[in-house]
Amino acid sequence: AGGLAGLEPVTRRSARSAGASWQHQLPFFYGYLIVAIAFVLAFANAGQLWAFGVLAVPMERDLGWSRSFLFGAVTLRGIVAGLAAPWLSRLADSDRGLRLLVTVSGVLAVVSAFLTSHVAEQWEFLVLFGAVGGLSMAGQGFILGAVVVPKWFIRKRSTMVGFTSMGGSASLLVLPPLVTAVEAASGWRAVWTLLALLSLGVGLLPPL
Repeated sequence: AGGLAGLEPVTRRSARSAGASWQHQLPFFYGYLIVAIAFVLAFANAGQLWAFGVLAVPMERDLGWSRSFLFGAVTLRGIVAGLAAPWLSRLADSDRGLRLLVTVSGVLAVVSAFLTSHVAEQWEFLVLFGAVGGLSMAGQGFILGAVVVPKWFIRKRSTMVGFTSMGGSASLLVLPPLVTAVEAASGWRAVWTLLALLSLGVGLLPPL
């Protein structure tokens, strides 16, 4: 994984000139790209939770569901993510497994958000937002920042993990005002469609 994290600049230049992988040909250390991707993934995953804090009231009003049920789905999402993380993290120990994990988690994030925009029954919301969303949150948000990023750094490990964790906090600053404006103009279902498009855009990031 992070074999170049502790190398001196001269050694890195030698690795780039030796015609190794495309990652070694970059003008900067590839680990920083991993941090940037992890930041964006954390932003998108946490964004669905922060957005739901704004959408709970219009969903309650439109669907007639109790607020305790709606936030119970948030609890279910967290439980599913916590239970799935130890099993999904095993895939992060291999390159191919990691790519598969990030790709499948991205697909699940898109499916969860897009189909949530069409829910009409309570069980649909529990499955799509709670269960499917929990799996995507574990696969993209938790594992990449906690497991993958530390493999690429030695001296700056704590700093880079800190930058990665900022993604979730950044979504708290950016998304609620945007979600509020879109919901006021087009309704809560349009917001979930927008979040699905955001997850799709994140899924198009370069493979790890």
